[in-house]
Amino acid sequence: MKKLIIFMSALLVFYSCSTGSEQAKKTVSTRTLSDYYSSAMANARKFEASGFNDRKSYQRAIDDFEEVLFMEKLNADAWYNLGRTLFYGGDISRAKDNFKNAIRYRKNFVEAYSMLLRALMSEHQIDQAVDVAEKEYENVPDSEIAMNDLAMVYVRVKRYDEAKSICETIIKSNTKFTSAYITLGDIYYIQKRYELARLVYLKAVDQGDDSGELYTNMGLVAMYTEDRDSALNYLKKGVDKSPGNPYTHLNLGNFFMYSGDYEGAIAEFDTALRFSPMMV
Repeated sequence: MKKLIIFMSALLVFYSCSTGSEQAKKTVSTRTLSDYYSSAMANARKFEASGFNDRKSYQRAIDDFEEVLFMEKLNADAWYNLGRTLFYGGDISRAKDNFKNAIRYRKNFVEAYSMLLRALMSEHQIDQAVDVAEKEYENVPDSEIAMNDLAMVYVRVKRYDEAKSICETIIKSNTKFTSAYITLGDIYYIQKRYELARLVYLKAVDQGDDSGELYTNMGLVAMYTEDRDSALNYLKKGVDKSPGNPYTHLNLGNFFMYSGDYEGAIAEFDTALRFSPMMV
C-alpha cells in the first residue's frame, strides 16, 4: 500500500508538471503570425525613423521577421522586408539572399528586384546586376520600375544610348514617373552636360519628386557650376531626405572635405561606410 501511495504521488507530480508544461507552451504560442509581422514592421519603421541607428529595434525586427518565416516560409513580403531591414543595417550579404527569396516566391516582385540591384551595385557586382535587371524586365516588361532599373544598370556599364532611350520611353508614357528623369539626368551629368542635367532634375522636382537622391544629384551639378551655397543646401537636403543612402553621405562628405571641414567629412564617410562597407 505504501508503495502504491508513493507511485500515485509520483503520477500526480508528473501530470502536474506535464499540465504546467502544456500551459507554458500555450502561453508561448499565443502570438500569431500576424502579431509577429505587425511587430516586425513596427520595429523596422522605428529603426528607419532613428536614422538607422536604433540597434535594439533593428534586432527586434529581424527576430520577428524570422519568426514569421519560420511559420510561413513562402511569405515573399516577409523575405523582402527582412532583407530591407538587413540592407539598411549594413548586412548586405544576408540582405541579398532575402531579396532573392522574395523574388523566388513572387516572380513579379519589382521592389525586391530593385533592392537586390541596389545591394549588388553597392558591392560592385555589376555583371550580376545586369543579369538581374534583364531578368526583371523579362518577367515584368510592362513595369516602369523594371524599365528604369534596367536603364540605371545600363548607365553603370556605360550603355548610355540604350539607357537614354529607355528613360525617354518611360517619360513619354508617364510624365509623373520621376525616377526616369533622375536616371536621364544622371546620364547627362556623367557626360558633363551639366546644364541639361540640371534642367532634367528640375523637371523631376516640378513633377513632385522629393527624394534625397534627386537633391544630392542637384547638389553635385551645383558644385560643378560653381554655385557652392546651393550645392551645400542640396547635399544636406539629400541626407535629410534619404539618411540610409550611402551616396548622399559620401557626396556631402566630399563637399565638407574640399571645404576644409574634415570632422564633418569624417562623420559622413563613416556613415556611408556603415551602410555600404564595400564602398571604395
